[in-house]
Amino acid sequence: QLDVCTCLGGYCMPHLVHFMLRRELVERYAIADESPLKSCCCLVWCAPCTLAQTRREMGYRGEFPGGLCVKEAPVRPMPQQ
Repeated sequence: QLDVCTCLGGYCMPHLVHFMLRRELVERYAIADESPLKSCCCLVWCAPCTLAQTRREMGYRGEFPGGLCVKEAPVRPMPQQ
């Protein structure tokens, strides 16, 4: 039988871990326009998008974590002139 703590822990824990990773990367890469509130809102309303964005940014910065489906780091697109 499930209780409230189990349900909340199962929902909140992955978001908390992802939030901490995202904040660490914001500080490490000096991303200026990302407040803690913005990070939290993005995670709550679009967690898969923010996870993909975090992974892509790590690849751009040479810290690609690898993956099951994607074996190579993404290449930053060149701006069009």
